[in-house]
Amino acid sequence: MPTFIVSIPMKPIGKARPRVTTHGAYTPGRTKAAEDTIAKYWMQFGGAACFVGEPPLKMLVEAFFVRPKGTKRIFPTVKPDADNILKLVEDALNGLAYLDDKQLVDVRCTKRYANMECLKITVTDEVLA
Repeated sequence: MPTFIVSIPMKPIGKARPRVTTHGAYTPGRTKAAEDTIAKYWMQFGGAACFVGEPPLKMLVEAFFVRPKGTKRIFPTVKPDADNILKLVEDALNGLAYLDDKQLVDVRCTKRYANMECLKITVTDEVLA
């Protein structure tokens, strides 16, 4: 039962809505760059096509933010929203860590304070029934 963990030194951002023009729809540049960074680190440290077949998978995304001076809050209740961070990671790993994000049956995203901004992604096929 494999478990893959990758830490990515990047500022956590959320998935932006697609932009629609008269020439069609496109993904905003910042979102595309973040997805490419996540995919690059996954390929370097997590590996491609990690799970054979289409097993149900569990994903944990931990988004770490630097605590602003003077903040007394325990958790970062700031933008981006946890669900948008999760969607960005799901889409970035689609076709790399798993065949399709429909395999994700147990997903979670947490936001925490740390000394540096980063994303920690854990994907496993150890799904509890």
